[in-house]
Amino acid sequence: MRIFGQRLLNVLTSRETLALYRMLMGEVSRFPALGRLVFSSVPESAVRHLAVYLKQQTKLGVLDVKNPTRAAWVFMEMLQGDVHMRALFNPRVKLSPADVRKSVEAAVDIFLNGARPRALRTE
Repeated sequence: MRIFGQRLLNVLTSRETLALYRMLMGEVSRFPALGRLVFSSVPESAVRHLAVYLKQQTKLGVLDVKNPTRAAWVFMEMLQGDVHMRALFNPRVKLSPADVRKSVEAAVDIFLNGARPRALRTE
């Protein structure tokens, strides 16, 4: 999950992706088909791949994910968090690899372990 998260967040915070996202937000009301195309080719595609992985890990008994597709969306939203928002709304912000790594680590930890005290976690 860390590798997936790292790659996805690197793409989402790249200068090119942020510029595309900003442009789309301004134009999607005039060109809704463009919004649908980008949505289906990027986030929905990533969710499908992650959901397959989560389903496989559940079958192996490594994870216990009741709804892999919903879980994949939640994980992707967790990944974006403040890092993506800071980069999106401030074109001059410079994200370091450490910023991205910390965001990914936090999302993976919370996603896999939840917010339960360690003593109550089932591992």
